[in-house]
Amino acid sequence: MDKWKVFLWLLVLNLALVFVVDAGPWKAARGAAQNNIGFLYWKGIFVGRDRGSAERFFRDAVRNGSPQAANNLAQLYEEGGAISAGREEIKELYTIAATAGIALAQNNLGVLLAEEDPAAAIVWLERAAASRDAQTAAAAEESLRALKSGRAGTVASPRGVRSPALPPPPSR
Repeated sequence: MDKWKVFLWLLVLNLALVFVVDAGPWKAARGAAQNNIGFLYWKGIFVGRDRGSAERFFRDAVRNGSPQAANNLAQLYEEGGAISAGREEIKELYTIAATAGIALAQNNLGVLLAEEDPAAAIVWLERAAASRDAQTAAAAEESLRALKSGRAGTVASPRGVRSPALPPPPSR
């Protein structure tokens, strides 16, 4: 099967989980599917870019227990624009995802906390630096060096947006 067929089957499965399944053991799968659909809207992959729809799907996914959606929603809010949230809500969302072990969220939370609570920032950045995600670990190590050398204001690690549940878009 080529990549397009696999991607379309995954999309159909995700849509079925989002709109059909609403019961106990499927709650986590539904949250993951809602996160995937939100990601498609957020980035405009196969659909028009629609931050409002992305926010709605991410919020629903967080309610259904998806920590990846919490990270994605926090990043959506940090982008600003018409859809935004307060710093405390962003911190709460990153904390949900970081506590679940998502390295990117650990990095993002560490960067967010760098000026207000350097000790907590170091804890989260060290966890991210120890992850198997090489890109996130490198960003966290860079932030740790800046923070430990007293340059908290210069901690600006890349907060790249990735959703491991989605395949990369096909090349044309």
